[in-house]
Amino acid sequence: MLSMDGGFFLHIPNGSKRILHPATIVGTEDEIHTAELEEPDLPVADGQEVLIFYDFRREFMQQPACIRRVTHDPKLIIEFETTGEPVSAESRQHFRVSAVMTGLTATLGSENACPLLDVSRTGFSVVARQSYDLGSFVNAALRHENHQYRDRVCVQSIRDLSRGRIRYGLHCVDKNRHAGGTPKGLHQISVSLEREQLRRVAGTR
Repeated sequence: MLSMDGGFFLHIPNGSKRILHPATIVGTEDEIHTAELEEPDLPVADGQEVLIFYDFRREFMQQPACIRRVTHDPKLIIEFETTGEPVSAESRQHFRVSAVMTGLTATLGSENACPLLDVSRTGFSVVARQSYDLGSFVNAALRHENHQYRDRVCVQSIRDLSRGRIRYGLHCVDKNRHAGGTPKGLHQISVSLEREQLRRVAGTR
């Protein structure tokens, strides 16, 4: 099901976070796949067990795999083999799609242009400089394809970065699914990013 120049997503186990990182197959030999990852600093290692996700016949599938080798040449390259059968991953609402390479931003409180790191159908994460407490509620807005989605979010996680930057994991708390609200926007953005990234890594854009 994985093919040359085919786009897929890599999920690296990381606690409760489920982030999908885009990659593309650049070679296959003796059931060992070679893939190029878009993000050069992902924490991957030889012998690491991961999950891969990809579209197959209009269904989103997941499959276990093991990384056999990691190289930087100069891009991040992994060699891996699948270790189990593919199954449907259509209940994917808790997975976050990486947005690091998209250039998308969000507004958090009064701070504009906060880099968007990842997005799911229920939440997202950003880098900001203003300080918020864990569990606090903040107004937020996301922009995508000439649309802006506003809503109230709850701070779920906080991690200090370098140079006064803070990574916030955010969960949308408004249950109203109106057209201008974040829940609907998150759904549209996450699905759009999945499709865009798969097309890009497959070289069809």
